[in-house]
Parts: sequence; structure tokens; C-alpha cells
Amino acid sequence: QLCSFLADEKKHYPAHCRHSHLYGGYQAERFGGSYIYFCPLSLLFWASPIMIDGMKEFTLIGGPALLIAADEYLTEEVLLKHK
Repeated sequence: QLCSFLADEKKHYPAHCRHSHLYGGYQAERFGGSYIYFCPLSLLFWASPIMIDGMKEFTLIGGPALLIAADEYLTEEVLLKHK
């Protein structure tokens, strides 16, 4: 829900998020397994390609995960950065 809230507040985030997830999927395939990355909002995601007959059919994206206390993130990363 945090992603949805911020996307409503800043209309340019959906394009940046989409690019971030496409890049994560590409890197997961490139490195032959999974890839862990941060989105533009500093949230953690991971990607794993689903291979069928040696070809990538789609990519699973997991997340978002927050690695610090939510209160700390909200004040430092979101509220101060996106006034």
C-alpha cells in the first residue's frame, strides 16, 4: 500500500518503478537465478525468472520489503525527501 500511496502523490513514480522491476528481471535472467535490488523508493525487491524449455516465460517479483523500522523509513526517506 505504501507504493500505491506514493504513486498517487508523485505521478512519475510508476514509470520509475516499472523500469526498476524490468531491470531486476533482466538481471535475474542474466545471472542465472535470482536478483535482489532496491526500487527508487529504497524498498527491497527480488526477482526470479521462470524458465520453460530453456526460455524465460515470465519473471516473479517479490516485495516490497523494508529493512529498517517503518517509523524511521517514513520520516527519513519519505516525508523529508518528498515534501
